[in-house]
Amino acid sequence: MTKQSLNVFYCAVCGWGSLQGVIMSTSGFGSPDLDFRPPPLARFTINLRVQDCPHCGYCASDIEEKIPGAARMVRSVKYLAVLDRRGKRDRRLIRHFLCASMLYENAGDLAAAARMSLNAAWAADDAKEGKRAAQRARRQVLRLVDELHARGNRLEEDPVWEALLLIDIARRAREFDRAKGLIAEVGAGETEPVRNLVAFQHERVVARDTGGYTIEEAMERPAD
Repeated sequence: MTKQSLNVFYCAVCGWGSLQGVIMSTSGFGSPDLDFRPPPLARFTINLRVQDCPHCGYCASDIEEKIPGAARMVRSVKYLAVLDRRGKRDRRLIRHFLCASMLYENAGDLAAAARMSLNAAWAADDAKEGKRAAQRARRQVLRLVDELHARGNRLEEDPVWEALLLIDIARRAREFDRAKGLIAEVGAGETEPVRNLVAFQHERVVARDTGGYTIEEAMERPAD
């Protein structure tokens, strides 16, 4: 069961107060996706993972917390072009995540930027005719993670699980060569779950399949 509430949040950039949805509690039933997207019911709270100020357009996980450099960025042509409040609600959610990602990247928080871009991909997965937007968002995750690695940091603490995440992101972004390279880095894996996941991803990459699958679906394939 998911519980949420509407609370007034005051924007850290402009001070404007607005009603924002907040997750009080939630739960998950079933298997996460291969890119770690949570199962229902938790996956249906995606619209509550980013807040946007209706006055100045500031987007963040919590608009009462100011991202360094945000005051200037929200007025930039580049930011406003991404924000673009026209269009359907599901498209606006994608844009809010991408705007938040832009602000976190500008502030140097590449991990937060990558996670916001991944949420943008998930929002695009849910949107009608959002396939290209989902692929672009996943490519952005890959770029941000590359920058993280260049700085000696990781998105996930466990390098094997991070590689498994990136394999799925690359495959679904149609970056099949990148996915093959990551699969080669992981190798067969030391545990049966890892072997199953790698084998499943290899099959899907060879088939040039960009579809979404759960961990449970992948684990059903017996390891060689």
